[in-house]
Amino acid sequence: MLSIAVFRGTWTDPSQDAAASAILQQRPVQEEQAGPSTSFAPTITSTPRPAVPPEAPTGETVYHQAPASSLPKSGSRKTLFASTPLLDHTYFREPLPDSDSDSEDSLDYGEIHLAEGTASATLQQQGLEPAEATQEVFFEDHILDGLDVNVFDLDLGAEEDVEEDFSGEEDTSEDYEKEAREHINTAKCIAYVDRLMELLRSIHGEKCNKCKSKLHYRSVQKGTALLVMWECENHHGSSWSSQPRYRGMFSGNLHVASSIIASGNSFQKIATMAKFTNLYFMSRTHFTNIQKVYVAPAINEYYGRKQDELLERYHGLDVVLSGDGRADSPGYSASIMTYTFCDEEQKQILHTTTVLVQEAGGKSPNMERIGFERGLDFLRSKVNVTGVVTDAHPQIAATLRKSQKYDSIHHQWDIWHGCKNLVKKISHASQQKGCGELQPWIPKISNHFWYSAMTCENDAAKLAGNLNGMLHHIVNEHEWPFTTDDRPGKCQHDELEEDRDTAWLKPGSLPHEKLYDILHDKRFMKTLPYYTDFRHTGCLEAFHSTLLMYATKRSYFTLVGYVARVKLAVLDTNYHANRPQAKTKDGKLKWRRKYNKRTKKHVVVPVPEPKSYAYMPELLTAIYSKRATTPGHISQHVSMAEDDPRRVHPTIAMREAEPTEELVAKHKSRFAKE
Repeated sequence: MLSIAVFRGTWTDPSQDAAASAILQQRPVQEEQAGPSTSFAPTITSTPRPAVPPEAPTGETVYHQAPASSLPKSGSRKTLFASTPLLDHTYFREPLPDSDSDSEDSLDYGEIHLAEGTASATLQQQGLEPAEATQEVFFEDHILDGLDVNVFDLDLGAEEDVEEDFSGEEDTSEDYEKEAREHINTAKCIAYVDRLMELLRSIHGEKCNKCKSKLHYRSVQKGTALLVMWECENHHGSSWSSQPRYRGMFSGNLHVASSIIASGNSFQKIATMAKFTNLYFMSRTHFTNIQKVYVAPAINEYYGRKQDELLERYHGLDVVLSGDGRADSPGYSASIMTYTFCDEEQKQILHTTTVLVQEAGGKSPNMERIGFERGLDFLRSKVNVTGVVTDAHPQIAATLRKSQKYDSIHHQWDIWHGCKNLVKKISHASQQKGCGELQPWIPKISNHFWYSAMTCENDAAKLAGNLNGMLHHIVNEHEWPFTTDDRPGKCQHDELEEDRDTAWLKPGSLPHEKLYDILHDKRFMKTLPYYTDFRHTGCLEAFHSTLLMYATKRSYFTLVGYVARVKLAVLDTNYHANRPQAKTKDGKLKWRRKYNKRTKKHVVVPVPEPKSYAYMPELLTAIYSKRATTPGHISQHVSMAEDDPRRVHPTIAMREAEPTEELVAKHKSRFAKE
């Protein structure tokens, strides 16, 4: 077994540490025992449940033993993880039907009945719990839906690191922030448990220094930490832990749990890696509790401060916004939509808003319009919005056109999406019988659309005239009497080469007529005024690529977990926006080759400087500070906010679910044979 060790371990004396002393006095210490195997399975309800006392208390505290293994002792494995994955950092897939719904599973670490009247509080302070007090709880099958579970179908479940209650500290913020930075900056390594036990034996020996009787050593897993206790038959001994505690919690558990979400990873993947390496790791329940109470609130507060600082810099300035929506899953089955606005010039993300499908009456296509209006109204209260650039969403276009409160906003469409839609129509036409000659012209028509929008000088008529010139050029006609905007018709290119790879079309041929119909389509002509400013939303496309790292579309996230990950993506994007191009040691700019499958040519793209994530220590310090300022137990209940959209309806079903027993009775596999 391996352990994540922080070699600033703590030594304690039984006379000063009541927790370790109580445990050692209750039970004869065994040789290098793996410790209690306390396992909690998550439950759909977050109401605390009382611990189940032992049926027949005996004269000593009995712990679950690690399962037997055919491997030698040094290589034997323990069950490290619970069988359910974490698809978001804090909450289950389906919100609860009451105000308790965003509290994952509030376990009750109340009084644990021990023999001889030992107080249960001593166990909680040390982070240990007898096996008889563990109550197995069950969960609905729907939380097992998702890619991570289907792919990593493993028996996962770890030692529960039961933390003690924390009542808050009276020291100043400078004190606990300084201590937090020390915990964060301390170097960590992976150490083997048997080597640590060997080291402790070499230091303290095999016999007690006071009574010369034999010392018995015992190791206990506490999440990612290792707790070792030793004692002789006369109760002389001490204990050591591989990690320091921060406000009663093992620092490594808090740091690892925070880093998993801050780096955009999922608990399931990291836990699976730990299982394959036989590495000490925390349970899913303990991880979700840390995210629920400390990580998510700290991210929200940190993001709020950074957003306020950013918007303050835009005070009194005219801003053109780029807006685009992103669903949490492909297709029309989205349950969460995030609409993002960024400054079109500075490429800074100014605001994101999240909409649940419940707010759109269960219709996912309406979510983008709701997110657009909500986000735009917020930004108009903070900055002077003069223009908005979006894709060709019909509901958004109608809203800006018909609503009087948006009369002062100039609406433009993204040129990239417009060009994409035009190319799509021409590609479809080129696949029809007798129109194959149009296929080689598609890249040239696309480039001409970009050039026409860029040079139209905010004039829709000139844009239409430039586009119409393609109909003459494509048939080798480079001068014509007049354009659609009453200008002399002439191509802007230089003298053409005689040897050409692309053949000219014949005037009046079927491909030529198809192109004419597309460019003179009435609906298409009405959209041209939306492209006259030559705007695009490329910065948001880059942001959505970053967001995939934090909240992939291949996994499900509930509202609070999804929002926290979106905010992490915003912090990442804003901090690393407009990075300069990287240079070699000789001072030359770095470039990277890229192959374009459409043009079948290689191109070069600039290589930006690597990301530094210099803000991450500050964010981690904020998470540690949240632990230092949040009283109560780690499994405490967290209520939904009053404006939480899940209060509209707790699930995307928009109706009450049938009992599981009835669904099981009705269930019949489509593959079942009669």
